[in-house]
Amino acid sequence: MEKDTRLRSDQFRAEAAGHAATGRWEEALGACEKATMADPANAGAWYDKGVALEHLGRLDEALAACETALQIDAEYPEPWREKAIILNKLKRPEEALEAFDKGLKVGAEDTLEGRNVFVNTIMTIVGGRLPYHKSDKWKIRRRFRQ
Repeated sequence: MEKDTRLRSDQFRAEAAGHAATGRWEEALGACEKATMADPANAGAWYDKGVALEHLGRLDEALAACETALQIDAEYPEPWREKAIILNKLKRPEEALEAFDKGLKVGAEDTLEGRNVFVNTIMTIVGGRLPYHKSDKWKIRRRFRQ
């Protein structure tokens, strides 16, 4: 039964991904809500819901969805990345960087793909440029070398 529940939830996630790929975020959110109802323990479904809500500008709800995903699976790096983006949009840069760091620590940096995802996130957080002043450039680079 549990396997059927996860399968149904993942089917809704696939539907949501199709909507998201074409920018239909309301429809994506609807599919994500079905996914979280089908399997409330599916961290990926909560993460997807957070992404959809973030794209719709519903940042507080998006943050709550990411936090639910992380309560289910704190070792899942994508919700940490999304949480960092949301916190930055909420003008909470210190918390955004903390979430970013936690995401790196759970293993995303172990692969080139994972590292690239987090590099793209930090560039999103800093607006495609290095923040504040030159010395921050080296702080960010050091994080990727540790």
